[in-house]
Amino acid sequence: MNSANDWLNLLSNVGFPIVMAGYLMLQFEKRIQSLEETIRQLREQLDDQEEMVRRIDQYLAIMERTNRH
Repeated sequence: MNSANDWLNLLSNVGFPIVMAGYLMLQFEKRIQSLEETIRQLREQLDDQEEMVRRIDQYLAIMERTNRH
């Protein structure tokens, strides 16, 4: 009977932290995936804005050339 109590004691002392660590790892993984998606979306928005700035620069350059003539 002492052996069964030892196993139960070991399980309650070690099992709970292992289960909690696994649960937290899964939660962190979900959060990391969400953050990665947000970063990807922000990168796309930044790329779009950079493209818009490039087009505006081209437009302004054309306007300057036409105003000179």
